[in-house]
Amino acid sequence: MKPSHTASLLFASLLLSFAGAVHSQTAGPSREMVKMDRDTFLSMFNWDERISDWVLKSGMIPPKGVKSREEVRAMRDEFLSMNVWNERTSDWDPIGGAKPRSMSTLTRDQVVLEANMFNMTHRFEEANSKWVKIMKK
Repeated sequence: MKPSHTASLLFASLLLSFAGAVHSQTAGPSREMVKMDRDTFLSMFNWDERISDWVLKSGMIPPKGVKSREEVRAMRDEFLSMNVWNERTSDWDPIGGAKPRSMSTLTRDQVVLEANMFNMTHRFEEANSKWVKIMKK
């Protein structure tokens, strides 16, 4: 007669399922910490319907190390003056020559198109305070 291992198999599967559930939980920020972060953010920023973005409340000083909107735009415009969007390759090509192009010579539609393409291919990384190219999948 063969010994039955049903009970031990059932016990082992129960232990494995419990261990899997315990290890799947991640230790993220607590609910109170998230609420505190939200309240701090809302105390410093207002939603501007006109531009559809968060703007710093008047009289508020941005956190240390955070670049102003003007600085971020200047960095973007510097990139756009040194590169041009290539529709054939769907990528940015550096401008040949020693001197960057003047953005004021472009039409408004060209500037909007290139700025939109830049925003689709790059993101601003607050930790490094610089634009980072989004890698293609």
